Amino acid sequence: MEGRSNSSCNNPPGTTFFLFFFHFTLIYTKRRCFVLLKAQAQAVSELETLQKVHEEKTQKIQHLNTQIQALKLRLQMKKKKNDNLDEKNQAFHNLTHTYNTLREEYNALLGERSRDHNPNN
Repeated sequence: MEGRSNSSCNNPPGTTFFLFFFHFTLIYTKRRCFVLLKAQAQAVSELETLQKVHEEKTQKIQHLNTQIQALKLRLQMKKKKNDNLDEKNQAFHNLTHTYNTLREEYNALLGERSRDHNPNN
């Protein structure tokens, strides 16, 4: 061992390469883990962003659904009111028709009566 010029540390031959390779692999593995962790952190961040967007859209959908239900109720009430108006209009039309019929009959009877009392015509 005394004849070696590069034996400042008492490592067997080939050990230096092995240590270099081990050190390089360790650095590469750490870097790769760091890159993977960074990628995972970005994926988690993107996932959180997507979850937040999803929650906002879900809330918006619920709000719109509530508005739709309220509008449906208002339309149904208006329809009932319009149905009542239609019924009232129909009843008014029927009463008007009955009134006109009775008035014509009254006028006809009044005319007959006046002819009966006035034989000069």
